[in-house]
Amino acid sequence: MTSQKISIIVPVYNTAKYLEQCVDSILQQRYTDVEVILIDDGSTDGCPAICDRYAQQDKRVKVIHQPNAGVAVARNQGLDNVTGEYVSFVDSDDYLHPDMYAELYEAITRNNADLAMFHNIVFAPESDYNVLPIDLLPIPLQLTGFYPAKDFWQEYLDTEPPCTSLVIGKLCQRKQLENRRFDINTSYPETLFLAQWYLACNTVLVCSGEDRYYHRQRPDGEHTKRFMQISTQTICNFIDLQINKVNLFYDHGLTDVAYSSDRFTIQKILRYFESLLVWEDSSERLKWMPELEKRWNWFNAQEWKIHNGKTYLTRNVRDL
Repeated sequence: MTSQKISIIVPVYNTAKYLEQCVDSILQQRYTDVEVILIDDGSTDGCPAICDRYAQQDKRVKVIHQPNAGVAVARNQGLDNVTGEYVSFVDSDDYLHPDMYAELYEAITRNNADLAMFHNIVFAPESDYNVLPIDLLPIPLQLTGFYPAKDFWQEYLDTEPPCTSLVIGKLCQRKQLENRRFDINTSYPETLFLAQWYLACNTVLVCSGEDRYYHRQRPDGEHTKRFMQISTQTICNFIDLQINKVNLFYDHGLTDVAYSSDRFTIQKILRYFESLLVWEDSSERLKWMPELEKRWNWFNAQEWKIHNGKTYLTRNVRDL
């Protein structure tokens, strides 16, 4: 069987300590027909030089340097420059098992799926970065199988495994992402992107097997910093993302999918938003109170029903 190229998009920002391990783990894959797109997002450490060195040493590596604009812009740059038939995302401080892409490619082509992922992501502590880990923290998940998109969403929302809530460590047909980009105007660009991505797929394959993707969580990492930088604006943005997700499900006829996790997430964050305004000065409170009221009105206008311990959306009012 003739292989097809996999384009692997790697946003890079100040991860010089881990970058070589990341890129080496991609270039040393058993599946060799890969294109590695390193997007240097204005790094101020040794990352730009490391990226350029890899591009000089291996023709499969392409480097894009840009002023610092954030991970969403960097990933969009990667999507604008892919040439492979398949696309994958990797974070620059993570690393891969040598068999990951060979196994994902075999699975996605054998089953004619639109998107494939492993059911297991290993969360690697920051200190373990020199060798492939033996005693990390495996996250055992129950979600395995071949799903039509709607069934996948129902299963995903029942379990919320890490493999489905992150853009990394997946393989999909390029056509599923050709007109899809990350929202650069939000602090949580993956949330809506993932929902739209899954809904664009006819079939999603979740593979059982050993640990293949090693995801490092660092105190100064992109995801950690995002959750630490709490402000009235970011809370407002997060509520709107959850509301947009509910609207997206409703538009696709997935009224049973917009259930308790979305309802309670929105309700919880709305209450946090309300308590946050207590600490704002009067001018800020006057500025944000109408925004809070607008979102509470949207939430209260929804009709929900409880069935088997879950809360389902039965009517959607699109005020936002």
